[in-house]
Amino acid sequence: MEFTEAYKQTGPCCFSPNARYIAVAVDYRLVIRDTLSFKDNAPCRCVYSYTVKQNTCRGGVGSCSCSQCLDKISYIEWALDSEYILCGLYKRPMIQAWSLAQPEWTCKIDEGPAGIAYARWSPDSRHILTTSDFQLRLTVWSLLNTACVHVQWPKHLSKGVSFTKDGKFAAICTRRDCKDYLIFCPCQTWEIMGGLIYFRQMGVSSGGSYDQNVAGLNHLTWKTFAEFMHLSTVRSPCCAAVFKEVDEPLLLDIRSYA
Repeated sequence: MEFTEAYKQTGPCCFSPNARYIAVAVDYRLVIRDTLSFKDNAPCRCVYSYTVKQNTCRGGVGSCSCSQCLDKISYIEWALDSEYILCGLYKRPMIQAWSLAQPEWTCKIDEGPAGIAYARWSPDSRHILTTSDFQLRLTVWSLLNTACVHVQWPKHLSKGVSFTKDGKFAAICTRRDCKDYLIFCPCQTWEIMGGLIYFRQMGVSSGGSYDQNVAGLNHLTWKTFAEFMHLSTVRSPCCAAVFKEVDEPLLLDIRSYA
């Protein structure tokens, strides 16, 4: 078994999704090493060293220098395509992102007084989602056209956002007027398509009966507000899961009770 020399690390570290790179926070710098060689002086373009700074980055291939440092890196996250990486400076608060394919490219996100408490990538690796302090708003930042979309009152800080398997649509949980809402957005435009109210805290339950129906009941007033019918046959194509109750004889080992 072989080991590399010890590398300095003062903050978080994270492997890229394709397992090709590892990003390490060293004070105000983000160091990215190639996992195949783990060398920081390799002549290829597989190793980068970025420095968190205030002004636009200027530098050659493989490294970015700066004129003014801001703060230590508190969070690192790779984009799913392993081509972009973001760093969270939550004390500032600020987000900076870099591209491995274009080392001279850099992005800085500053929410101002609203602050940034959490940041994450979208499945297409071209949008960054940030949540402000006190869950005042969730902002979607585009790396393609510098546009941003605001979603007011997200319910959770780091949770409450889910994407479809193909990454084309997003569901976001929000809360306003003491009610929970679930809104839906296409990940291409991020325009709100619609939404629905989550009724759990409003006293809603459901139950089945022998008339092959499922009724939605308000367990405060016990009034039916919705009713759904069980179909006697399931036609293909259908992805419904069918369960059947089977009567099995009860087997007891009387010796265990002796």
